[in-house]
Amino acid sequence: MPGQAAATVAVRGAFDRHHGTVALYALAGGGLLMAFAMWWLYFTRPAHTLLATTHQAHRRRFLWAYGHFPVFASAAAEGAGLAAYAEHLSDRTGTSSAGAAMAVTVPAAVFVITVWAVHLRPHQRRAAEAVPFAVAAAGILLAAWSPAPALAAGVLLGGLVAVVTTRQRTVAS
Repeated sequence: MPGQAAATVAVRGAFDRHHGTVALYALAGGGLLMAFAMWWLYFTRPAHTLLATTHQAHRRRFLWAYGHFPVFASAAAEGAGLAAYAEHLSDRTGTSSAGAAMAVTVPAAVFVITVWAVHLRPHQRRAAEAVPFAVAAAGILLAAWSPAPALAAGVLLGGLVAVVTTRQRTVAS
């Protein structure tokens, strides 16, 4: 994912300065969970079926093309948010804990909603299939007030991956 290199450098620098703390391990683990889950959610449905039919409707083609701007921007902002939170943990910024945590959780929630809108909504048959995405996005936003926001957001994203994968397998069988 874009931005993950900056997060990796920032977390590594924070580890070097502090020789590792529980909060930094939670940040690193949560960041890794988020990167894997975001990748999985983005590629959970094949895009070729959507791309093969976008020539039939201009509105779908427009949403597909321009919908990727917030998808990729939120993925890049996620990496920057992880880097900012690592700097916050190493006491190098004057940012509040909630503010630094929101730099992690808001991009993740935006990613969940925009990936759903661009990639997954066109495949869904019932409106109820959107519920796990809305619940996950709300939970991720609330994770900003948890003691380990990156880890909480990563666990929620991992749970969303499990729900989506289970649902796909039950529909396919």
